[in-house]
Amino acid sequence: MRSAGALVLVVLLGCGGSDRDEPLESTTDAGPVIVDAGAPDGGAGPDFSELSAYLTQVESQRLINGYAMQVFDRDDRLVFERSFGRCVTPGPCPAGSPAYTPTLITGIASSTKWVTSTVALAVIDERVRQGRVSSVAAGLDERVVPSLACAGATTGPYRDLTLRQLLSFTDGLVASHVCSTDRSQTLQACACRVLADSAASFLADPAAGHPSRNGHPPGSTFKYGDAHHAVVGAVLEKWTGASFESLFERLVRAPLNVTMNYKSRVNLAGSIDTSVADFAVFVRAIAHDGRGLEAPRLVSKAAVDEQRALQVAPSVVLRSTPQEGGAYGLNTWRWCYRAFTSPDPMQAEVDSSCSEVFLSGHGGKGGFSPFVSVPLGYSAVFAMREDQSAAGEGYAAEQVGITSRVRFFTQRAFAR
Repeated sequence: MRSAGALVLVVLLGCGGSDRDEPLESTTDAGPVIVDAGAPDGGAGPDFSELSAYLTQVESQRLINGYAMQVFDRDDRLVFERSFGRCVTPGPCPAGSPAYTPTLITGIASSTKWVTSTVALAVIDERVRQGRVSSVAAGLDERVVPSLACAGATTGPYRDLTLRQLLSFTDGLVASHVCSTDRSQTLQACACRVLADSAASFLADPAAGHPSRNGHPPGSTFKYGDAHHAVVGAVLEKWTGASFESLFERLVRAPLNVTMNYKSRVNLAGSIDTSVADFAVFVRAIAHDGRGLEAPRLVSKAAVDEQRALQVAPSVVLRSTPQEGGAYGLNTWRWCYRAFTSPDPMQAEVDSSCSEVFLSGHGGKGGFSPFVSVPLGYSAVFAMREDQSAAGEGYAAEQVGITSRVRFFTQRAFAR
């Protein structure tokens, strides 16, 4: 089913830009060659032996069709790069099942949410500089519905809705809505439909009804989905008088100078196409508290701190979530472990209530997994695009296991 000859592993030593295109060593069919990039001063660098051994197991057992990965240290040196196989899933993968490389453009699914959140925070930063709000926190807690002028919304149950609630999925709105997949819709029209349908199906009991068919009180539930972002985009357009597309271009894509685009003007939760290498530029900017070493500042440190902070209170009812627990920021997952030293990452219990997050990021369906380490400063993008629907829930669980282990072994490479 998968070609053994497609195995490629390259680890690069980079100090800036030009060195990235000069591999120290690469692999052939004879097997992988691992090169330790070391530390800038010649000392011991990260130890990727566990990660390499695990990825070799994934490849030899043909657990997935293909993947690509890049890891950068706190100085933005590319210290680990590895790719394998092909991208074969129709839709997110290009036609022809091309080799999976760090420069291959694919869909990134829900990792889009991390970018949308950053656009929203960049707009709030501008509002702070303009004197419209006193701080990033105040901007996140500003009432947003009055700016939309949706019929009846200002007197309904969502009249006091905030951007913080929208970006943390605690707004109580229906989790998904058909208008977010209707490309003939505008963000403004879709947002008003989401608000109206949520109000019409409103249930005061957070545990009652269906996450995607019923609205619930704001702040009472965590409901992962795509409907929230149509409202976010519509609010940003009303606040700025500019389209969301132009805000994304001006505030994120152009400063980073990367290939990255939303395929849909209404689906701001899962429609970006980009590559591992280009998304890594975005992730590195976030890793450096909003300013990449090779890019202009995207957002303030205050905004990044809010993005990473735990936003889901213990009292919130978890109604719809793709992973255990409610360890969620502003469209950013938080990964903490109580037993990080465990040799088996799946036995390391996730602590969703931890106050100091050591990994944050946002995965996407099919296995796209970008993340940063807050205390250690490194950033990473691991990408695979496997078709979950074709192989059942067991296969989806296998993908979660793979991405969880990749994150875990990457952290151990820097922490040991």
